[in-house]
Amino acid sequence: MHTLRTLLLQNRSGFHRISARFNSFVPLALTESQFEAAAVKELTDIANNLEYKADDLGIDSVEVHEGVLTVEFAKGTFIVNKHQASRQIWYSSPVSPPAYFDPISQPGMENWWSKRLNRGLRAKFFLDIKTLTGLDVK
Repeated sequence: MHTLRTLLLQNRSGFHRISARFNSFVPLALTESQFEAAAVKELTDIANNLEYKADDLGIDSVEVHEGVLTVEFAKGTFIVNKHQASRQIWYSSPVSPPAYFDPISQPGMENWWSKRLNRGLRAKFFLDIKTLTGLDVK
């Protein structure tokens, strides 16, 4: 379950109420085989999405092998892998510090979430690609 906190932001036209989710989720307790299937599916889905857009984004290569997704750009390499012992997906980027994502089940949220970043795996990955290349992943 997540909490909802309301923020007040001021702009030129005055104050606007904006609701933002702040996570207080509990990671899913997956068996080893459930974790394996969910992690491999997530990495494969991301790889397929990026392969489809490789030319537009300037991706040199996209590879998933034994639970490790490697995405190479001329300016750096992303490595995303399943970590069986912690039942997390670990994320390494050339433009940001390492991050760790837990499996969750929250309506309206991604399936892999970093409590520290308050962001999903795909959102973080695509933001870092934009930071590296200047291009949006859509």
